Amino acid sequence: MSWRTTRRQVWVKESADELVYRRVITEPFVVIFPSDHRLAVRDAVELREIVGETFIIPSKTAPTSRVVIEDYLKRSGLDIIPGHEVDNITHAVSMIASTGAVALLPAYPSNLLPWSVTSRPLEGDPTELHLCLSACSLWCPGSVNWPLFLHLAVAHRFSCIWR
Repeated sequence: MSWRTTRRQVWVKESADELVYRRVITEPFVVIFPSDHRLAVRDAVELREIVGETFIIPSKTAPTSRVVIEDYLKRSGLDIIPGHEVDNITHAVSMIASTGAVALLPAYPSNLLPWSVTSRPLEGDPTELHLCLSACSLWCPGSVNWPLFLHLAVAHRFSCIWR
């Protein structure tokens, strides 16, 4: 089976009857920066307002987020060049707090930020990250895969709660 990926989706070139996936949640990207940053007084931030700021991007340890952000920056036509790479959310928050930099990250950690760092939504049409759960249905060929069925049912339930 050969896999092919794009910026926003993964699909299988040949038949993929054995692959089952569910989108759990769709997360918009937000701008994260220090609480005392000049943009902190705004309710939302335009992407052009972070041109010239020290910009942080996820490293290749988070390839999906990185590709989505790079594509969004290219489509914007703005000259935003990353100054630092971070490996995870904690690393990003630490770098933002210590350097005064800004970052585009998924919205899900916004409620976990310390007082020294804040987030604002992007104005306009922000890019999104689709968080999916996938599993192979070949575990019990020819019969209902109850563990998989229950796993995806729980994921669906959580996706309804998180919206």
